[in-house]
Amino acid sequence: MSDAITEFRSATESGDMDALARVLAPDAELISPLSGRLVFRGRHDLRVLLSAAYGRLTGLRWTEEIGDGARRVLLAEAGIGPFRLTEALVLRLDDQGRIRTLQPHLRPWLTLTYLAVRLACPSIPASCGVRPRPHRLPLVDPLARIRAICLDLPEGTERPSHGSPAFFVAAKKAFMYYLEDRHREPGTTIWCPAPIGVQAEMVAAEPTRFFVPPYVGHRGWIGVRLDVGPDWDEVAEIVRDGYRLVTPKRLSALPT
Repeated sequence: MSDAITEFRSATESGDMDALARVLAPDAELISPLSGRLVFRGRHDLRVLLSAAYGRLTGLRWTEEIGDGARRVLLAEAGIGPFRLTEALVLRLDDQGRIRTLQPHLRPWLTLTYLAVRLACPSIPASCGVRPRPHRLPLVDPLARIRAICLDLPEGTERPSHGSPAFFVAAKKAFMYYLEDRHREPGTTIWCPAPIGVQAEMVAAEPTRFFVPPYVGHRGWIGVRLDVGPDWDEVAEIVRDGYRLVTPKRLSALPT
């Protein structure tokens, strides 16, 4: 077992975050277990994030290490609140034997969601280690870009809803609302369904870009601001995720 792996296991089980930080590479990064879309990076910011995450766990115990060389998998059991949690943590080491990449896989989903909600708090800085995305110039007409994304999906349709453009699958279930200066949220925004836990994670990580929309936020929908330098590839992915969540089974196998 490498010294970095041994120290990582010991540090996380004992809550010694200084020791944990010492085994991380300066450019270490953590891939989000919820969406895979967010990547946190930098030894300092990962220390803050991992301190918040592991600090909420009880009875953490690493049960097995799999692999050798630069790629390892650690298996663990822990508790958070009333739930039990299992983790498979994929670690990649750099040339100096320090931990370069962490990719946790947590189960069950209910426990993962509970953890995401617990982490969506002021103890984690809003800007903590989020990998900067390219800021692209907004289109003159962002609605035209949104229409191109939505209407390219199988049986994607548009019709007004409460005075704003809305997009539906098979003319029935809404998968995206487009709003301008509506519902106390200034600027141009979209609201979309999101997979379990993603809303809490993304809002906590980047509150200037993502928010909990009214009326549908309690169902896990996410709000996205389009007037703060949107990454249109990411916007398209968020819209497609929302589409997949409401699409009928007969369309679910179609490429999106």
